[in-house]
Amino acid sequence: MTVAPKVKLYMFTGSGPSLTARLMLEHKGIDHKVVHVMVGPHAFGMLGRGFQTMTVPALKLDGRRVQGSREISRALDELVPQPPLFAADPAQRQAVEDAEE
Repeated sequence: MTVAPKVKLYMFTGSGPSLTARLMLEHKGIDHKVVHVMVGPHAFGMLGRGFQTMTVPALKLDGRRVQGSREISRALDELVPQPPLFAADPAQRQAVEDAEE
């Protein structure tokens, strides 16, 4: 029997990257709790929650802290490989990674 990971997504309304992270979680079918933080004070709140930087989106994944939509996407693909967020073809994946930069 597998136990579902405990996942919290820290975000604020109006943040495109935060919405992207939420949609990735939904695409993967990962049950999660959304924690809405206030713009401005969130910066210190993230540090107080043990994150390394002040940015959102931030994900607490079974105690592991991940920040930034790119880092979150990789962590989610590791956790739940299917459905993938990235193309399996190396050339297509490289094109996506180049576009992210």
